[in-house]
Amino acid sequence: MASSTIRKREIRTALRERADAWQREFFRHELLTARYVRGVQLEAVADFERRVVRPLLFELPARLAAVQSRGDDYTRDMFPAMRSMLDDITRTIATGADSAGKITAKRMAEIAEREVEWTAAALKRAAPEVKAEVGREISKDTAGEAAQGTKDRLWLGDSTERWFQKDIGDKTADAVRRTITTSQKHGLSVDGTVKLLRGSPGKTGILAEKPVYTIRGLVRSAATHASSAGRMASYRALGVTHWRFIATLDQRTTIQCASEDGNVYPLDEGPIPPLHVNCRSSVAPVIEGVEPFGTRASIKGPVSAKTNFAEWLERLPADDQEMVLGKAKAEAWRSGKLKLKDMLGADLQPLTLAQLRELDRI
Repeated sequence: MASSTIRKREIRTALRERADAWQREFFRHELLTARYVRGVQLEAVADFERRVVRPLLFELPARLAAVQSRGDDYTRDMFPAMRSMLDDITRTIATGADSAGKITAKRMAEIAEREVEWTAAALKRAAPEVKAEVGREISKDTAGEAAQGTKDRLWLGDSTERWFQKDIGDKTADAVRRTITTSQKHGLSVDGTVKLLRGSPGKTGILAEKPVYTIRGLVRSAATHASSAGRMASYRALGVTHWRFIATLDQRTTIQCASEDGNVYPLDEGPIPPLHVNCRSSVAPVIEGVEPFGTRASIKGPVSAKTNFAEWLERLPADDQEMVLGKAKAEAWRSGKLKLKDMLGADLQPLTLAQLRELDRI
């Protein structure tokens, strides 16, 4: 035990001395991981389209026509056939959601394991003097712990597979059922009903398009969860005691994440990403005695690694600030009446403009 503690201290010392190289490795890895996640998004979407979207859009015209041929009395003559069709649709969507969720959960375990492997490899490159021993510190057991953590630890209150069941299986099925029943009650044609499900210029398809956006967001959130689990396991194995919250520096970042950017917490404590669905934030190790330096990416180009979200926002033109915060919040923030963290309620949900006016008299 004493030998392991000494070794971890030696590794942290090496990291302090090679912090610039470590940081370059970290941000390069962030970009590569984003590309991998994009691949998982495409895989999950393709699976859902193959199992659900294409079969249903192919079958629905004939089944809807058969339902309509039973007569105009929706409640008496059409109902049994309609109910049978809607039940079949619900089962098909549930099966597709379950499959996409399983694909994502499997890939997330791989991401967590990869985070552990990457930490060991990056450490070897950044600090060659610890190369011979680092593999013992970040072992296969650590990778297994990280992978299991993606399954055992819930994100935003549920598992990855359960999120797919709720947001894809349940919500998509409900939306499709409502669309079909409402269109039939109002006498919409078969083609008109199918167009609502498929989508048309300026109109998002209930079946063919909306679930795709949802799947992408769920995969992104699950990837953030897996990455956090993998990194925390790695940092724990190395004896790192604190971590730093890293938000994405662009206009799509939520106030919730922006207000946490740069904050430091003890390992396994604090608001570990994801903080919301489609969260793109990440965690980074805090090495004692080393402040962030070098650069970090932003939508406006590289900025100092010490720059947090609030500092980055201050440098943007007023129009861009209002794009991020909204006009009223941006004006209150620029005037000093509000800080980013003040734009969140006690439950860590963004305040509405009405709440802002009430609390801050603006």
